[in-house]
Amino acid sequence: MPVTHLTNGDELDALLRDNGRVVVDFFSTECPPCEALASVFEKISEKYPDVKFIKIMRQDNRDLAESFTVMSSPTVLFFKQGKMQDKRLCGRIFEAELDQAVNELMA
Repeated sequence: MPVTHLTNGDELDALLRDNGRVVVDFFSTECPPCEALASVFEKISEKYPDVKFIKIMRQDNRDLAESFTVMSSPTVLFFKQGKMQDKRLCGRIFEAELDQAVNELMA
């Protein structure tokens, strides 16, 4: 399933209501760790077709990011049945740790 780019909180709210498992990447421009994560995020999204993968630009959605206590980029959040899970990944995120976190979300 392709990665979806959202532009506001209303879109995210609707998506969280309509999807069981969601992974959200808050990213920034000119951010080397964000750029490194982009291809990994795409690759992992193909491995888990039952999970919705979302990207949201943190700079354009500061209030939304702050509402989830996202203070740095990239930050990846995990949702199950509309509820944010305790797990989050920040900074330099490796493929193996993202894969493991999504696998845990599937449990």
